[in-house]
Amino acid sequence: VGMFIDDQPVGRTTLIGNSFFDLERIEVVKGPQGTLFGRNASAGAISIITNKANTEESSLDILASAGDEGQQLYEGAGNWAINDQFAVRLSGRHNERDGTFENALNGDELNDVDDTTVRGSLHYSFSDTLAIDLSAENLDSETRTAATFFDNSFDDKILINKQPEQEIDSTRATMRLTWDLEAFTLTSNTSYLDYDITAIPVDADATDTFVLNLVEPQDGDQFVQELRLNGATDNIDWFVGASYIEENIESQTTYEWSDFILVQALAEDFTLCEATGLCQEFVEQVNYAETDNTSYAVYGDIAWSFTDKLKLTVGARYTYDEKDFDLNQPVPDSVWGALTGDGLIKSATAGTVSDDDSWSSFDPRVVLDYQVTDDIMLYGSVASGYKSGGFNSNPDHILAEGVPQKPASFDEETVIAYEIGVKSRFWDGRAQVNGAVFFNDYDDFQIEDNANLVIVIQNAASVETKGLELDGKVLLTDNLTFQGTYSYLDTEFTDGSFSGMDIGGNELPRAPEHSGSAILDWEGPLGELGIFNFRGEYVYTDSIFFDAPNDFEQDSFGIYNARIGWETEDGRYGVAVVGENLDDEEYFVHQTLVLDPLGFPGVGRLYRVELTASF
Repeated sequence: VGMFIDDQPVGRTTLIGNSFFDLERIEVVKGPQGTLFGRNASAGAISIITNKANTEESSLDILASAGDEGQQLYEGAGNWAINDQFAVRLSGRHNERDGTFENALNGDELNDVDDTTVRGSLHYSFSDTLAIDLSAENLDSETRTAATFFDNSFDDKILINKQPEQEIDSTRATMRLTWDLEAFTLTSNTSYLDYDITAIPVDADATDTFVLNLVEPQDGDQFVQELRLNGATDNIDWFVGASYIEENIESQTTYEWSDFILVQALAEDFTLCEATGLCQEFVEQVNYAETDNTSYAVYGDIAWSFTDKLKLTVGARYTYDEKDFDLNQPVPDSVWGALTGDGLIKSATAGTVSDDDSWSSFDPRVVLDYQVTDDIMLYGSVASGYKSGGFNSNPDHILAEGVPQKPASFDEETVIAYEIGVKSRFWDGRAQVNGAVFFNDYDDFQIEDNANLVIVIQNAASVETKGLELDGKVLLTDNLTFQGTYSYLDTEFTDGSFSGMDIGGNELPRAPEHSGSAILDWEGPLGELGIFNFRGEYVYTDSIFFDAPNDFEQDSFGIYNARIGWETEDGRYGVAVVGENLDDEEYFVHQTLVLDPLGFPGVGRLYRVELTASF
């Protein structure tokens, strides 16, 4: 699924978790997306559009919140309309929470949050037809998320020997130039992203004894240039676009262990250290990797309205990707390295090994819309999608004299997606119901294996997914609104293997058969006391597997959230009480295998009070 902020593709989702504030809208589309954005997406896209500086009026909005577990949330957004050509907007968000459990070894908190994001934007109209929008955002994030053994995943205290910590410092900047001409509009989107993940220490064995730790710093930068040309006539809307993306990523993965514990246990020989005298109390195995990715694409859409009721949209994208990859992983100074000449966690390399490759794909899209009435529209679509191949931070085979190594690689993924659906309004516009059925056929499906802290992407198998999605909204009274969603999903690896295991017939990871939500909103005046509002939510997720072999499973669960608020009649001041996960549901957000099965627990019940002001 492609993630975009202000049309800027962001491939590392950890960089956008604190960007959901001061937003204009969020767009969610499923299926292959090759013509809507500067970067292709094979399964769908989520596009976050932030509020920009505008020349209409000056405003200031403030939110301050505090709650249990040390919750503090502050948001602010100020827009200054300097004149009818120039405007500036500044906004920020700080989110802080204490740990939801602690390390009993030293009393330090775990699973806490400390994020700060600052964003600024500028708008200037050179003329009635030419305008520029500039924006920049900085994220400074610190978290300490720990994995635990399944048996004590939801205890208040756990024992680990190394405090986990992740620090992220990222900056992104965008520039949009819009030139309105008589026959068409030319848009230039330029963006830059730079990030530094300074450390990710992980106590991989989740015990109070030093057995195995992981530290993984990573930094990268990305430049994107996109040009779009939009036009329209009485019955035709069209656009063409071209994009260039350049990305560089450097990473260093360090595994730390004690030969006296880990190597002897893996070798199943607890006399190894005594017999050889080569064991080390502290060993590091370091992996260095760097990748340069370049992508070129041209794409376009043309929508032709044959009649007032029938519209045909035809689009296509041609993408060319190339990647260069360097990998260096010396033999560790360990009894394992001395006896085998190889690495313990990952295979060693004889110096730096390199490889490069390129992929290309032509992906068409056809959509037919039929407006049955003013309130009912039927549609059907067929689209193909593509995701480039790449390289893993591991050599393709263990060290062997006279046999050259290369980084292990994986092939591109392709998909053909079919969808038919309906969008409708009825009851004099008080109700809206949308529905869709879909079928996706994947070849060379890419899937990640992260067992024992070795992340490897494989072309696991052919995959088929099909299902049904429904969403609706109805205004029950002038004050009461109900919203609901439901999804049925049937996924299957139709053939193939994963890490040497046959997974044909297995379900895809994180693919619940049934999921849905129910939301009730009430808002209205209570005499002269102001405006009261209530929102209640229930979100249900069926059981899921976290891995392709279907070994790690999360049972079905539901989450209840609620919000009760009051604001003045003019909307200037407000107060609200918010509760999340009200029944303190226990669930995992991830499970994996690192020596033993480990789980990452979800956050339990939280309460907070919010104060808002608008000027």
